[in-house]
Amino acid sequence: HIERQDPESRLEMREQCERICQVARTLDCPSLQVVALNGLRGEPWPEIRSKVGQSLAELADIAAPFGVKLA
Repeated sequence: HIERQDPESRLEMREQCERICQVARTLDCPSLQVVALNGLRGEPWPEIRSKVGQSLAELADIAAPFGVKLA
């Protein structure tokens, strides 16, 4: 859930990303699709875009050492 905002959930998101990237590397899968759900529904679009963008950047930094790109 890329839209997670509380610290505990964000830590879980990062850990999950690392595990998934390890599997992707093992499977020789060069990219993963990231989907934002409706966890930020009702918030203004610029705020949603900013939060999702920050999360994507953070997850991309985790994925890069595994040779995995996020789509």
